[in-house]
Amino acid sequence: MRVAIFYRVLQDWRVPVFERLANLPDWEVKVFHACDFKGTKVVNASGPFAFPTKQMWSLPVKLATGKGGDALVPFSPSAFAELVKFQPDVIVCEGASNVLNNLLAFAFAKSFRVPMVQWGLGRIRGRAKSPLRALADLLILPMERSSDAVISYSKTGAEYFREVGLDEKKIFIATNVVDTEQRLRSIRAEEGRDSVKLADFNVLFVGALEPAKRVDLLIRAFARLRAGASRTTSLTIVGDGAARRDLENLATAVGAEGICFKGKMIDGVSRIFLDSDVFVLPGLGGLAVSDALIHGVPVICTIGDGCEADLIASNINGYFEPELDEELLFSRLYFLSENPDELSRLKSNTVGSLEGKDVNAYIETIRRAVESVAVSR
Repeated sequence: MRVAIFYRVLQDWRVPVFERLANLPDWEVKVFHACDFKGTKVVNASGPFAFPTKQMWSLPVKLATGKGGDALVPFSPSAFAELVKFQPDVIVCEGASNVLNNLLAFAFAKSFRVPMVQWGLGRIRGRAKSPLRALADLLILPMERSSDAVISYSKTGAEYFREVGLDEKKIFIATNVVDTEQRLRSIRAEEGRDSVKLADFNVLFVGALEPAKRVDLLIRAFARLRAGASRTTSLTIVGDGAARRDLENLATAVGAEGICFKGKMIDGVSRIFLDSDVFVLPGLGGLAVSDALIHGVPVICTIGDGCEADLIASNINGYFEPELDEELLFSRLYFLSENPDELSRLKSNTVGSLEGKDVNAYIETIRRAVESVAVSR
């Protein structure tokens, strides 16, 4: 079965998933992707890759959303011709963020009667659509409604796809997670090595440093924690992005000592997770939630890509707070810093909470979704 996967870029966190899909029995996978959006997190990982790829010549289109950010939507004019050459049995497309290339894939699918599967988050709960997205929906919704199947990151996304008119049988939920098996190998490699904890209570953030992540909220809450906690505290920020300098300046302005900006890391991040006591995701995101849990770190998070609501059970393995603000975040952090027994209880519940939602379950759901439409041809 020849499977064409259309993605904006080959981001490093998605590469392990593509590798696993390419290793499925009787699958021949090729990933078609566009160019980097320089200065953003939407960039291609360094190769070589253990699966066939095709980087198409592309225009990196940036469109203002009116919400303080840009929609990064590549356009690859050769996409239709590339599909003609590859002759796929099924096309799997990244969701709305790749809409321009999806249109070309959609045209090919309809012209040659090839099944098409949409793979994405669907929607972010409680987030109003920008005028740009409302306009783009004139193109996106017809494609979604006529998809042969959809793979949603979460139950929230599945609800969206039901609302736009897709049959329940066409909706598959693959909870968005990191490569948990690779992470377990990294954790085992750290066994026996000395901890390098910076303080009695260590807070962690991992992700792109951009406004939608709301890392400024975390820095302000941590400054209050640092001033009021009875134990020593630290905050480690792993990641890079356009907002990094502003965040460093904010940390200085609020007098929050104990903050360490580590920059972007691929290798060695397991050690940082293992030496942390709580992980905070104060804004958009989601994949790092599973990264924290597999390392035994409780999570405080708000609405992200939808998977956080499926992974975090409040007061069990962390706190899912849809209305997270500085006051609430400070109070959660302060409570955990002052109550080690409660923190220990949350830690003991973390790894087991990924049972049935690890990378193998993720791949299996994608496999079922794709093969369901291939069989029906």
